[in-house]
Amino acid sequence: MRHRIETVVPGGLDVQMAWAVRIAVAAQVERDHEQTYRLIFGSQITALKELNVRGPITVAQAKGIYALTALRNHPDIFKPETFEAWGDYLLTRGLVAVER
Repeated sequence: MRHRIETVVPGGLDVQMAWAVRIAVAAQVERDHEQTYRLIFGSQITALKELNVRGPITVAQAKGIYALTALRNHPDIFKPETFEAWGDYLLTRGLVAVER
């Protein structure tokens, strides 16, 4: 890796290190997005789209979106009591935030 950076990036060690960090960070962001894309449910994507259009919503409104998307379309998988787990994925991935 060092040889590749030295070959591709002209300049001193500081410049090469800056580029190496930049490349590593870009790879991390790409990995995180791929992981989210692979694991997210369609109903969660619908919720994110709703948030994008409507702006901030209440937890009750989020539960309504959950009921209309996850529960209605996949009742064998989702149950009313799994809203917290469904929403927690969006929280832990940093895709949404809850304001008190």
